[in-house]
Order: sequence, then structure tokens, then C-alpha cells
Amino acid sequence: MKNLTIYLLALLFLVGCGQGQQNAGSKNDTTDMQAEAQQEQSSSDEDGDDEQEEVDLTFPKPSPQGEVQQQIRQIWGKLVPYDEMWRTGANAATTFEFSNDVMVNGNKLKSGEYSFFTIPKENEKWTLIFNTKTELWGTRGYDKENDALRFKVDPQDINHHEMMTFSIDHVTDTSGRVALAWKKTSVPFTITTNTTNQVMTMMEEAVEKAGDDDWKTFNDCADYLVDKGKMLGQAEEWVNKSINIKKTWRNHWTKAQLKKEQGNIDEAISLAEEALKIGKENSDKEEFPYNDYMQENIEALKGMKQS
Repeated sequence: MKNLTIYLLALLFLVGCGQGQQNAGSKNDTTDMQAEAQQEQSSSDEDGDDEQEEVDLTFPKPSPQGEVQQQIRQIWGKLVPYDEMWRTGANAATTFEFSNDVMVNGNKLKSGEYSFFTIPKENEKWTLIFNTKTELWGTRGYDKENDALRFKVDPQDINHHEMMTFSIDHVTDTSGRVALAWKKTSVPFTITTNTTNQVMTMMEEAVEKAGDDDWKTFNDCADYLVDKGKMLGQAEEWVNKSINIKKTWRNHWTKAQLKKEQGNIDEAISLAEEALKIGKENSDKEEFPYNDYMQENIEALKGMKQS
């Protein structure tokens, strides 16, 4: 029943990986030794003026010697050395872009685009780096002076993960966990943002631009605050404005939920019953589609009053 149009802000960040990274872990006829040699060749070229060499992190198809290949195809400490700066992908630097200021594992990071690097460690915390220079080829041209953030993270053991991937999970209104995973190692970190303040700014701009007949914007903004249980005084001002523009079942229902949050059950019941009445009278369908849902909520409110 909630209109989400104006507050789908939440946690907006974009993980952009270098083109070559899309090939990480793909299967073709390239051997592991070739992949390793290409990685070493690219690293050695960084000190010279030769043309850029693309690194293709691809691996062979499974063979009857699969178990042996698993032992040969060692990523950590071999293809990706420990204690050295890693582009954390292939070819162009991996980048992250944040539409708003965020906290990364509790550290402040301003909105913008950043290149992303790591320093893997064996049996120790990894160093993760966000750098302001994004037009980099791997680590070539990297300068520590341009680091926006450095922090350490404990790697975690996971089930086998053939392809190198970034994933975002544990998503809430205000946070999400980003995890780099490859082979049996995952390196997770959490990104949080003040969604309520950001949405509040958007809503204030929306109601300021709302027309004289725009009851819906005022109601949607009030509904968001009621749903979050925050700034109920502001929510009441907006929902009253909506009702003054046009009486609808939606804004009466929003105000009923507001009164419930404020503990005024009698008024909540009265407004909910009025919302149901308006909905039935103005429905263009044979039966008001929210009849059962609203009736159940009204009965629940009456139950709250009796208790």
C-alpha cells in the first residue's frame, strides 16, 4: 500500500570493476602458468614506458587431474602476492562510486568515485584502500598521497568460490555489506549512510515544489515518517495539508496510523473507518480491493482499545 516513489534513496552506491575483471575466473584453454606469467609481465612493465599489457585472469577447463589443478592453481601468495599492492581485479583499477557521504567500517568517506586497492596478508588483517585517482591502469600511477581512506579488515574463510566477485548483502535501510570473495577467502566491509536525513531533504524539496492540488506528495511524505516512527509532528502537519487539499481514503488511513503511533486509539479507529468508507464509495471496482486488509486493521485497533 505504500508509494515508494519519493523515498527509494536508501543506500545508493555503485561498484564498478575494470573490464578485465569480468573475465576473472572464466574458463578457457589458457593455463595457470600463462595467467601467472601475464600477471608478472604486467607488474614488471609498470616501471617502464612500454604499452599497457592487459592481464587475463582466466583458467583452464576441468580435467581428470582436477584435484592436482586445484593445488597448482594457487591464488593467494602466488598469482596474487602477499604484502604487495593489488589492483583487486584485472586491467583497469576497480572503482566504487557513492552518491552520498558514507561510513565505511566506521570511517567517514565523502561522496564521489574512488579506485579500490588491497594489500593481502597471510594470516593477518588486509589493508583496504580508497584512492581519489580513478583513471589508473592497475596500480600504475598510484600515489599514497591521494588515498581518501585506508583501513584494515580480517579476511574470512568461506566455501570454495571459483570466480572473483564482489557482492552486496545484509542490506538494510541504512547499510549494506560489501564482500570480495575468491577461492576460499572473503574480505567483507560494511557501508552505512544516514538515509533518514537524506530522504528528509528530498521530501522537504518535494513538498516545497508541490502544487496546490497535490495531496499525494504531502500524504506520501507523511506516510514515510509514520512508517519510520520519526518526526510525527511534521508528519501530522503534512497529512493535514493533504486532507485539506482533498479527502481520500489514503490520507485518512495515513492519519489513522499516525494517531495509532501517538497512542490515540479512539481517533485512529474513527479515521480508519472513515478511510474505509471513502474507499468503498470511490472505488471503480465492484469491491474495494483493500476492504479485507483495512477491516482487519480496524478490528486490531478495537482489540487494542479493549485491552
